[in-house]
Amino acid sequence: MSMPHRGPTALHFTAIALTISTLLLTAVSFLFYREAQEMRGAAVRAEAEQEKLVDRVRDLDDRIGVLKDVLGYGHAEVGQIDEIDASTVVGAARTDISRVLGRSEAGEPVSAREALARLARERDNLLIERDALVDSKSTALANYRAMERVWKAILKPEKEARLSAEKSLVATLREREEVLAEKELEIDALREQASEQRDQITELQKVLEEKDKLMVRKSALHRSTVRRLNRNLQKRDSHRFEKSDGKITLVDDAGRLVWVDLGAADKLRAGIRFSVFDRDAERVGGSRKGLKGVIEVVRVTGPHRSQARVIDGNRLDPLLKGDLVFSPIWSVGHAEHFALVGLVDLNDDGRSDIEGFRRYVQESGAQVSVWVDDSGERNGGRVDMRVKYLVVGRTPSPESARSDAQRAAYNRLIGHLTAMREEAYDHGVRVIRLNDFLTYIGYRAGLGVGVSLTREPAPPADKPATGAGRTSRLKRSPRANPDGVSGRFRKARGVKSPRKTSPNDKSPQ
Repeated sequence: MSMPHRGPTALHFTAIALTISTLLLTAVSFLFYREAQEMRGAAVRAEAEQEKLVDRVRDLDDRIGVLKDVLGYGHAEVGQIDEIDASTVVGAARTDISRVLGRSEAGEPVSAREALARLARERDNLLIERDALVDSKSTALANYRAMERVWKAILKPEKEARLSAEKSLVATLREREEVLAEKELEIDALREQASEQRDQITELQKVLEEKDKLMVRKSALHRSTVRRLNRNLQKRDSHRFEKSDGKITLVDDAGRLVWVDLGAADKLRAGIRFSVFDRDAERVGGSRKGLKGVIEVVRVTGPHRSQARVIDGNRLDPLLKGDLVFSPIWSVGHAEHFALVGLVDLNDDGRSDIEGFRRYVQESGAQVSVWVDDSGERNGGRVDMRVKYLVVGRTPSPESARSDAQRAAYNRLIGHLTAMREEAYDHGVRVIRLNDFLTYIGYRAGLGVGVSLTREPAPPADKPATGAGRTSRLKRSPRANPDGVSGRFRKARGVKSPRKTSPNDKSPQ
């Protein structure tokens, strides 16, 4: 019975794979063997070439050693051609060549042979110059010897003349000594006379000193008397003003506008404020209690006529025709000078208003010529007769200072206050408190001061026009600041505000 025919099995495939792997392994082994033979031959050739190169390197090292011995450099490193490292043979040689040739900057390299050639040329040039100098020296020495002979021939008569002059000098000195002896006798006599005169001068000085002491005592007595009289005068007339500046000539029906007898001829300008006193104040002395109100000039209408508005008044004591107006910082024909010392804080904000106060006084035509600033330094000259008032602000206490610098400033201010008071008493200058001064210049709490850089222009007519449904600016509520009134100095400490009025009382406050 015949066997059935079957296809290739896994065994057949395995045998085929093993056969192919064996053939590939045999081929690869043959290739690696042939490559190994070629590499072995190349290694043999490389070893032979290496031996030749080692022999050449040894030969070059020997030659380099001989070259180092010839050049005189025993450095281990030879160095590159363009190398300047002094630790190599090339660098050291180039450094020495540059130093010998006097080259400070790097340039084109110079070989040792070229350097030797240059040195040889310089040596030959120096030899030639030396020979020339030797010849010149010989010539100069011959000339010197010839000049020496001439010089000796010339100096011989000069030497004889010098000896003769020395003998004459000795004789002259002897004569001078005799003359000096006679003069010393005369000087002794004059000294005796000077001593007698000195004694007389001493006696006269004693007499003059006694007279000076007497005059000093009299001067001190007179000065103390003047000060005492000035103090008494100021205590007695502390609220008296010298003379009124003008008077009110007309009052409108509403009592809000007035006219004064001052104008362009008196150099009056808008913005100046005046305190208004009763018409009898000039006879009774015009105390502060007699103040009736404050007016501010709004327009100059003539040579001796100006329009002013009422800034502060009392309807129970209205401003009338003939009432006197007065301002300490404005005068006809000249500028007033004032002195200021003390703290000035007009708006009670804890900051100084000295500069604003000085600027306002200057804008009003006067000047604060002597003052003590916030650092306690005095500015200007002395408080003398040209000063109208010494205005005294608040005197600080050094214990209230917040820092050492402020305490030192307060101490300086107090010292200046004492000195300026003495100067004022010596020259009869009135001392006035800042509060009184503010009252006289028309300051009121809530009303500020008069002249201001932001003040509005004056109304175009004597009476402001009113329109339907609108109220005149002068008829507005007195609680608001009038137009054109600056509020720079509000609520000054120590300045009493005007009394409060009832709601029905509509007079300006």
